[in-house]
Amino acid sequence: MGLGSKAPDEETVAQYQAPELTNRILVVEDHPSVQKILKRLFQAEGFAVEGHMHGRAGLDSFHAELPSAAILDLHLPKLSGQRLCKEMKAMAPSIPIIFSPHPVRLLTK
Repeated sequence: MGLGSKAPDEETVAQYQAPELTNRILVVEDHPSVQKILKRLFQAEGFAVEGHMHGRAGLDSFHAELPSAAILDLHLPKLSGQRLCKEMKAMAPSIPIIFSPHPVRLLTK
């Protein structure tokens, strides 16, 4: 604090506290096979994973409970991945958001 600065009141401090994060990954991906693989990968690491097929459902889920991180497809129905990212970052700027590549090519042996 600088000279002559007042200490912030409790309401101001409450506004700037980081949201409490869960051990949950939000996956918003409209390709079922990609969503399934991402769910399996993160569940194997001990995360709860919630998947949605379109941007609007992903945003509703994000508002209901903040995830630890989000994985988004850029090309989503009902709300684009880019717009979804903006909405999420406006509410919780510290939450990591990863964009999944599109199109995704999965190689299996």
